Amino acid sequence: MPSESTSLDKLDYKILSQLLEDGRKSFTDIADELKVAISTVRNRYNKLVKSGALRIIGRTNPYKLGFQVYSRIDINVKPHNKIEKVIEELIEMPELTFLVTTSGKYSIEVSVACKDHNHFNELMNVRVSNIDGVDEMESTMYYQVRKWAQQEANVVNNILNGM
Repeated sequence: MPSESTSLDKLDYKILSQLLEDGRKSFTDIADELKVAISTVRNRYNKLVKSGALRIIGRTNPYKLGFQVYSRIDINVKPHNKIEKVIEELIEMPELTFLVTTSGKYSIEVSVACKDHNHFNELMNVRVSNIDGVDEMESTMYYQVRKWAQQEANVVNNILNGM
């Protein structure tokens, strides 16, 4: 899904950094901290959203919602020309939290959150394995998530520190 990048300046990155800390932070608070007009923050925010550079979302903790099994599944697709069809079917599964195409032995990597091991077994060994084109799978259970991070925050802060 690569798309055209948006040209951002230091103020844009400072606003992004504020919102990555707290996506509900008011324009007034951001303007006060950055010592700019509220209208400047509002206009920059609207530009960032319109360009697709910024999307404000809520992030949940699957464990707190009762999803006790969190796992990665690597999937090999054969023949390779079925990969888009496999992806279309996988994307519809509500348990998926992440999906990428990859290089190497496997074609696709997904992360899933399931209520329990029975739910995970049904997902992997019934639903995913029966998708036309799925040839081989390998799973890795996440025993304990030690850090929930928003990688983009690190990227934005690194860019800011280099400006």
